[in-house]
Amino acid sequence: MAGAAAATEALSKRLKDAFETMTAQKERDKIAGISSGEQTVIKSEWPGAGINSVMGPQCEQTAGTPFTFYQRVANADLKPTGLRLSACLAAMDNCRTDLFTTCDMSVESFRNVNDPFVEVAIELCPAVKKLSRESSRSGLLHKTNRGALLSWLRLEAVFGWPAFPMRSEETTIYLVGKDKQSSQREPLCTARFNEAFTDKDEERALQGDTWVEASLKFWASVAENHTVSRLSERRLEGYYGASDEPFMPTKFAKVSWLMSHSFGDLWEILYHGKTPELLWDVNKLAGGEFADLVVEDSDPQALAINLPKMMEVGSTYEVFCYLETLSRRAVYVLVPQGKSTNGDVVLAVCARYNWKNLPQDGKTLCREDLQVLSGPSRAALVNFGTGQDFKGTKVLDFSKLHQS
Repeated sequence: MAGAAAATEALSKRLKDAFETMTAQKERDKIAGISSGEQTVIKSEWPGAGINSVMGPQCEQTAGTPFTFYQRVANADLKPTGLRLSACLAAMDNCRTDLFTTCDMSVESFRNVNDPFVEVAIELCPAVKKLSRESSRSGLLHKTNRGALLSWLRLEAVFGWPAFPMRSEETTIYLVGKDKQSSQREPLCTARFNEAFTDKDEERALQGDTWVEASLKFWASVAENHTVSRLSERRLEGYYGASDEPFMPTKFAKVSWLMSHSFGDLWEILYHGKTPELLWDVNKLAGGEFADLVVEDSDPQALAINLPKMMEVGSTYEVFCYLETLSRRAVYVLVPQGKSTNGDVVLAVCARYNWKNLPQDGKTLCREDLQVLSGPSRAALVNFGTGQDFKGTKVLDFSKLHQS
């Protein structure tokens, strides 16, 4: 018996040594390939991982269906009235980051690609109120508790390719409850995004056949498995119905706002998900009926955001604030302090603060909410705010507002 045990131990050691030798040789071959300029293709052990990706997606994905992602609700995601709008945008960002694990990382040129948002639109459903303070009083983990903390959110994202170098996205967040495997799917919000891919070195949009080919290869898995044809509009306004009613502000205010570090991201520019908190600051600075907008709830029910330029931590911005009092719809246009033209605009937002009588799907945005944030309408908003000549447009009516 002793002899057999010794033989087994010796065999195990030889196998272990052989495995370590093989692993070391593979690593040397990989380094040699990199140093000689050859491309090394690494196949991940993670299901669904893209070529050369160090990991795969959180969940097993199914071709022809939305990309799925789960996130658990934490205390920082909440406010007294439910899930924060910024937490919804952050969860979508986490889902988007997880999507990258399915991309082809052997496309080396994409190391130099940025993907800034051009437009964002999001609508919250009344169901977000079910995650309020009142619903969380029956015990954190009690089997009958339906409170927010530690509840699971399920995100489903689909994508479109309007025109190179842009990508569109539609993501819906569902409340699943405490049991991640539950079949419950209660919609909490839906958002749409338009992104533009840019060359970090040249600071401009990708262009040319070389970049087209690289993009097709990098995004191949996403395009094949999670694309829907309806997401083909170059501008988000195309996804929203027209109300045939212009934005007609009755109140105006101008404030200065300093962008602190808490609004910045890894690159010290504005993190788009913090826009609701930015608006809270601005409304409080403006006071009066603007401050009243955030009394019932600190967040708007819906947002349309246009992001023409980057905003930097530590910079001060002039904010032109417009309010349509009865509808509780407000528009905000930001320019760097001392600037005064439409070309200087860094951020434009339309926010709806009316939480009463909402449809269950939360659909309140109209095409005009997005149109007023760009082109001649945005120029008119800037000109009014800076005391220059202005002219209304089809989607913007100044007749109830007087320039001081």
